[in-house]
Amino acid sequence: MAIKEAPLRPARFTIEGGVRQPEIQIPARKFWFGLVFLCFWLTCWSLGGVAALTALLTTPQPFIALWLVFWAVGWVFAASTILWQLTGSEIIRVDSGQLIHGWRMFGFSRERAYPLAKVRHMRINGSMPFAFNFSRGWGGPFMTRRMGCISFDYGASTIRMGQSIDDAEGRMIVKRLAPLLSEGAVDC
Repeated sequence: MAIKEAPLRPARFTIEGGVRQPEIQIPARKFWFGLVFLCFWLTCWSLGGVAALTALLTTPQPFIALWLVFWAVGWVFAASTILWQLTGSEIIRVDSGQLIHGWRMFGFSRERAYPLAKVRHMRINGSMPFAFNFSRGWGGPFMTRRMGCISFDYGASTIRMGQSIDDAEGRMIVKRLAPLLSEGAVDC
């Protein structure tokens, strides 16, 4: 019996733009079981919210009003997680002497700029395998600064990027960004 060679998987990210101003787009990782579960959960959660709102309008009670506030927070978090997995992407780009990191999702976006001269010790974190890291696709835009296999120091803060990629992809991105950073800013 012949042993079949494992296929090479292409990188999940894309690079657009020129050599001096690349824009790296990393699509959100899809966790299909979680998506199906969240869609079902959000449907039930919405029905519960409608029932609570009806009860509040019929007989006003402070507890139900407070519960609806927390219900709304849960609904927004679940809906944004679904939208993140279906339409979201993390963005890393270099423009006008700044490393810009952010996200885009369904017409919304947020970016933060870091002057290239202040980016220090860009490195690979050694991300946990996806099977044991369920939060990798769940947090969406709420978690983009707290997770990722690429990190760098910015003053007294550690900034993380690349929550939906593996270490090998992270090394490819760091290698692409290294010539644009100051001398010694990359550790790997």
